[in-house]
Amino acid sequence: TKATYYYGPGVHKVGMFKQINSNESVYIAGGAVVEGTFLIPDKATNIQFRGRGIISNGSLPVAEKQWAGKSPNDSVAKYSTFTNSNKGKNTVSSFSNTNFEGFIVTNGAGWTFGIANFDHTSHHNTWRNIKLVEWTACTDGIWFDGDNNLIADCFIFNNDDHVTSHGSNNCVISNTVIWGGSEGGHLFSHYGFGTSSNGILYENIDVIGVEGVREVITVDRSGRTPQTVQNITFRNIRIEAHPSYDGYMAGKFIAFTTKNVTVKNWLFENITIDDKNA
Repeated sequence: TKATYYYGPGVHKVGMFKQINSNESVYIAGGAVVEGTFLIPDKATNIQFRGRGIISNGSLPVAEKQWAGKSPNDSVAKYSTFTNSNKGKNTVSSFSNTNFEGFIVTNGAGWTFGIANFDHTSHHNTWRNIKLVEWTACTDGIWFDGDNNLIADCFIFNNDDHVTSHGSNNCVISNTVIWGGSEGGHLFSHYGFGTSSNGILYENIDVIGVEGVREVITVDRSGRTPQTVQNITFRNIRIEAHPSYDGYMAGKFIAFTTKNVTVKNWLFENITIDDKNA
């Protein structure tokens, strides 16, 4: 397989912030383990990450140290598997026409696809057949900020937000299995420090093993400017029961904690919720 960076079977230590530029490609072959993280610069376009191998952050400091007060507050951004900043803090950038397909990400040390975009300039990015197996705290799954983005045929097991938007239009999440870890996360979350969202479809999703105590769907974080989250559709969604936790969020399907955020035109069609908690 032709690629700008080809990683064949074996272990490859690429270090932190391996920068992949516009029109470049990465192929991780089956049997390959790539240790390190990747940086996608601002305004990048037409990048391909493909293969059947593994990206692992096992050799990096883990985000769990945050809870013990041994790491700086910016460590989650700093150790993201895919990031747009090597400054230790998450910055806002855009990328477009980028494809992530086929590989496995495991043992993450921070957010996984933590590429923030708050002004709808990211667009036409796809995540297909990606498998995440992440047990460290703060391992957000996929941020699909921007417009006309697609997540399809993925498996996400992680310990924070599963799929997150800080402002998206005309995006689709489909045919995906989500398994929430003990730190809990969300099938869908919209955070108010971004921008408005319009037209997001979740279709044919299985939410299994909901081990955390967080709500499944949330609109949260008070924004400074008015926002609208509208025309959101959940179709053919199956949600397993939470374990019997006593935490405040245990068993909640939806939680809206909003200020300056308007929610309207949400459609729920063919939803199965096995939860028997209050």
